[in-house]
Amino acid sequence: MSFIAKRIVRAHAIELNAPPEAVFPLFTPLGEKKWVEGWKPRMLYPPSGEAMEGTVFITRQPGEADTIWNILSYAPEIFRVKYARVTPGSRFGIVEVRCEKAESDRSRVQVSYIFTTLSEEGNKFIDGFSEAYFSDYIDSWGVALNRFLGKNNS
Repeated sequence: MSFIAKRIVRAHAIELNAPPEAVFPLFTPLGEKKWVEGWKPRMLYPPSGEAMEGTVFITRQPGEADTIWNILSYAPEIFRVKYARVTPGSRFGIVEVRCEKAESDRSRVQVSYIFTTLSEEGNKFIDGFSEAYFSDYIDSWGVALNRFLGKNNS
């Protein structure tokens, strides 16, 4: 039996208790360290970790190969960032985060993922990446972010 790649697209929005100017920097490689438990990007370029088009870094998840990330587009003036990511032997993905102003000095954040598998292992991964799983996953970001924002606004 030969391998047939699978592709999925997922998108979900969350509401955060701060304006986009405060929220958007938290979606950069170093910004995520402030609110994502265990997020330890190894910055390759630039070594400073500055977020910009072309930034490259590596992350590690237990039980998986390192994931290599690249910022494809970085537009802080409109609160948008797009990443390419590859987990060798498993999957290739595009991740996009868009922040918009919402009512009462809040933000609406749209997160989208596109995954294309590279192997049967990748197929198994995305078989479990259902709409419900993804919504719960991104909602957990909202909880962690609002907790972080609350601590920093008090």
